[in-house]
Amino acid sequence: MLGDDVGRTSPARHTHFPGLSWGPRGPYQGRDGPVNRRTGTAGDRLRYHPGVNPARPGGSLTTLAALVLLAAGPGGCASGAMTDRVTPPALLAAIDGGSAPMIVDVRTRREYEAGHVPGAIHVPFYTLLVRQDDIPGPRERPVVVYCEHGPRAGVARLALRLTGFTDVRYLDGHMAGWRKSGLREELR
Repeated sequence: MLGDDVGRTSPARHTHFPGLSWGPRGPYQGRDGPVNRRTGTAGDRLRYHPGVNPARPGGSLTTLAALVLLAAGPGGCASGAMTDRVTPPALLAAIDGGSAPMIVDVRTRREYEAGHVPGAIHVPFYTLLVRQDDIPGPRERPVVVYCEHGPRAGVARLALRLTGFTDVRYLDGHMAGWRKSGLREELR
């Protein structure tokens, strides 16, 4: 029967919640996550079935949401006051001088193809945790990330730092600032 692996109801532990299913992982916990379904009559206890809610804790949406929340925390948001920024004229001078850091555009493919910083590689922000190997060179090499306005770059910076990149910077003003400065763009 569904939920038999969850455990038995313990009325002594749950006097306020009759019928509460108590398993080895705590109340409302099944093998893969919280119990989220009531089956049968009023006397039956709550039971879990893994097929009821496929978006379980630990899934990719949960991971992405955690990254967004962490990036918005102190020092994580790309639109806050940061000392680890590169101005558009300084980045263009480094590109022209042949000493540019790795530049990563984390916007959508359509945005990237409409115009990007010269020499930037395209890795969408939501893929960085699994595509960090697409960024060539050692992880100690400076990396500049940008999006259109800042929030996606904040998530990208966090993802890169979690995967071992030690020097991740933002493009000051991001692509909107680059365009506002009237600097040249590459098109694809």
